[in-house]
This record gives sequence, C-alpha cells and structure tokens, in this order.
Amino acid sequence: MRRAKAAKLKDGITPNAHKLILRHHAGSAGLAVISVSPWTFQVNSVEGSTFYVDVERKACSCRQFDKLEIPCCHALAAAAQTKIHIPTLVGSWYRVGVWEKSYSKFILPVPTQAEEEVDVIIEES
Repeated sequence: MRRAKAAKLKDGITPNAHKLILRHHAGSAGLAVISVSPWTFQVNSVEGSTFYVDVERKACSCRQFDKLEIPCCHALAAAAQTKIHIPTLVGSWYRVGVWEKSYSKFILPVPTQAEEEVDVIIEES
C-alpha cells in the first residue's frame, strides 16, 4: 500500500512532511519579511517577535527549521519572497525516494498468538 502511495506522489516529499508544511504555511500568513541579503531575511510576527532566517543554510532562529529540516512558518514566509521551490528546503529523509526505499523489501505481517504453534512442553509449564 505504501509503495503504491509513494509511486503516486508528485511533489517529491512524503505525505506527513507535506501536511506539516501546509500547517506552517497557514502560520506564515501575515508575517512581515525584510531582506537582509539575497538568502537571509528578518521575519517579524504580528506579536512583535523577530526571527532570522537563512534560506541557503536552511536555518531559522526559532530552531524548528534547523532541527526538523522542514521549513517553519518563518522560513516559508522568507521563501515566498525569493520564489524558492519549497520541496528543495526539505531534508533528504523526507524525500519520496528515501520513503520508497524503506518499503522496497517485503514486509511480512507479524503473526498473532493464535497462529503460533507452541510446543506441548511449553504449554504445560
């Protein structure tokens, strides 16, 4: 099932990473972005917090982008300024190719206890 699902994906990132990006995208609405250099930005929230985003290094001062390797809302707001294709900002292990490889071998179901044959000696103990 997962192999078939991976084969259908078009944007190059796993479904869970895509869901998280969509959530962060909603949080990026209304953030003010100021360009510091071609790849670095100051992102100001409505509440007055300031964040520093380096799109080239894939880092944000909130540390969420650095740790998860999925763009946070600040990084998404900065990426919108530079027209960067969002899937390029995602870490390599969230790519469909890696996901496909993890399910490339056969995954056999775990048998239930009812299906297991137990020796008489063990049952009697």
